[in-house]
Amino acid sequence: MPVDQTEGSFFKTFRSRSRRGDENGPKCGNCSRLWKHCRWGLKASFHPSRMTQLSPSDSANLSEIESVRKLPNNLRFVDETKEIEGDYDRHDGTLVLHKSSQGNADDIIIHLDAHNRFQENASDRYTISPGTQTPQLSTLTVNEDSQNNQEMAIPSPQSLVSLGNIQNPSSQSPSTDDSLTFGNYLASNNTPLIHVPRDITCHRSSSGTPSQGVLVWPINNYIKADLLSLYFRETSQWCEVTSSLKPFSTLYGHFVIESQAFAAAAVALASIQSLKSNSNSILLARELYKFARETLQRLKSDHHEGALLGTTILCVYSAASEQPIEESTILHECSHLLQTATSSTISDGVLSACFWTFARQDIWAAYAGRRSTLIPLNTWRVAQDEALRGLNQDTYSNRAIFITAKVIDELSREPSGLSENKLRNLWTELQNWVVERPQNVRCIIEVEASGDSTFPIILFSNTAAACGNMYYHVASILLLATGKISCEFAALLSPVCHARRILGISITNIEHATLVNSIHPVCIAAKQIATSIEKIAILNHLKKIEDDTGWKTKTCILDLEQLWGL
Repeated sequence: MPVDQTEGSFFKTFRSRSRRGDENGPKCGNCSRLWKHCRWGLKASFHPSRMTQLSPSDSANLSEIESVRKLPNNLRFVDETKEIEGDYDRHDGTLVLHKSSQGNADDIIIHLDAHNRFQENASDRYTISPGTQTPQLSTLTVNEDSQNNQEMAIPSPQSLVSLGNIQNPSSQSPSTDDSLTFGNYLASNNTPLIHVPRDITCHRSSSGTPSQGVLVWPINNYIKADLLSLYFRETSQWCEVTSSLKPFSTLYGHFVIESQAFAAAAVALASIQSLKSNSNSILLARELYKFARETLQRLKSDHHEGALLGTTILCVYSAASEQPIEESTILHECSHLLQTATSSTISDGVLSACFWTFARQDIWAAYAGRRSTLIPLNTWRVAQDEALRGLNQDTYSNRAIFITAKVIDELSREPSGLSENKLRNLWTELQNWVVERPQNVRCIIEVEASGDSTFPIILFSNTAAACGNMYYHVASILLLATGKISCEFAALLSPVCHARRILGISITNIEHATLVNSIHPVCIAAKQIATSIEKIAILNHLKKIEDDTGWKTKTCILDLEQLWGL
């Protein structure tokens, strides 16, 4: 127990310490706090069994083990960096199969002897077509089984980052001004998936087995996955404005696994929207478009439905990127595919989806070129779709698009050749359309412009209804511009009234499908606007469409500024 420090003599304290402990611990802390000197301590002792020595045999065994451990260490580090880098570029008698074209732990590189094991394991799967390979577009031929076995993982939106931050770890060369850049991506350094020597090509081509020519992607799998995810989430909606079943994404999106032509076109279209976050990727968008075009040319007969979907998507790409020459070419190709399609090769669902997407692009190309539509109006899929699906918001809105096409087709004639009776019949058809609209094609709410709202607020419950009503107002403006329409309702005879409603629909319904399909109607409506405040609002809205979707509106803005003298 604690005692006073002054209690007892020095010798008494020493004797107590010797008997009871060394006073080094454990300590409870009370003595120090009370200024006492603790006489308790700790003594340690060991059991006799813990104090014995090793037997001679155990000592000998341990000595032998230690002698082995002390042998010289012959291990050394081997630097194979140069050899691995060389495998990516050399074209000798080695098959290099790089699973993901990335430098992570899951990559697999298989080296097979060109004359022995390749004939056993790979002769029936891989063939390279003759010609010099380049890192950008190495030509590869893969049979159908190997193509169908490929799986594609699409990351979640949370895992997607800005495409500008994606880089190909296998790229080692520095960036140059004329290289294709996508953030830190270099297309000129991208590694082909498979290298096959020329002598094996001769052996494979002589076997007589049919094969499909497949081009190696000019991007790595990470960028491809990001762009495909962007396509399914957003850019596919551009083609589905009057297709509630979402044929380009949900219904037939799995065709990207079976058809490289469809996948290449989808990736190219998505690259347009990536421009809004990375202006440097414009070169990548062009490269992907060229890749998609070449893939379509080679694989047009591979997957008929995928080829038609891909061609239709490229029509939208050309319009979105403001390439009128390319748009004209691809529209003619798509028109030919649609008119020669048969039910044995292409289903009605794919054919209908592609037709109406093509028709919306062809209408405005015909309007700009003062020509008739590429597909004759008497072969349009109006009655056929209504018979298959009934009158719903999709088919009824497509009917408005069809009436607009007939108006544009009639206006493509010389002014002296216009038929007044035909124009009046079209006007009557338009008014019947708006009067007989089903409830799901009518607006949910309409609020006239006031205060901060430059144009009326007109909200629809679905994109098809918004699109159909805009086409109704556009067709009305075009017919009224001829000066040959009369009506007892003054509001219906006002082009400004129709124009303001087009602008109200486009500004209120901000889904990307509605926005990109409202650009041409907005430009036609803008020509009827007179006040400066409304003109500025229109220009800002067109700029916002490009910022939000990536669809180019610069040409439309410049044309309106020139028209208004701004």
